[in-house]
Amino acid sequence: MSAGGCATPDQTDDDRSACTSDRALSVGTAACETAGLASASGKSDDAEYRFRCQSCGRGFKRKAHLSRHVVSVHDRRRDFSCEHCPRTFSTNSDRLSHTRAVHLNARPHECRLCRKSFNRKAHLRAHVARVHKNDPALAGSMDF
Repeated sequence: MSAGGCATPDQTDDDRSACTSDRALSVGTAACETAGLASASGKSDDAEYRFRCQSCGRGFKRKAHLSRHVVSVHDRRRDFSCEHCPRTFSTNSDRLSHTRAVHLNARPHECRLCRKSFNRKAHLRAHVARVHKNDPALAGSMDF
């Protein structure tokens, strides 16, 4: 799998994950065997992303994020089950986000221009970029 081809991107800043796979942990860009592997930011061998996955080359700023990546993407552990449906998740925060968005229909991110609401901030950003791209009320502001 290529550096940019990880199955799931990190979605939370939960630093509670413990390292469960020593084979994938390394520190520093020297661990990157192939020059030019993209980091989590899309930049190549950025020193800021000093924790590298040895399986795919993806870089992370924090060791806990690398550990969570290894558990969820490469080890494919999904220890957290939804109470309402058969879905399972690699982190409790992903399970909670799913429950709020799918089962409780929580939509906390509201467009200030048309009042349409979304369950994820990324969906609101995509909406604003697509629907309101020429709206003068935005005038260079990405603060919604």
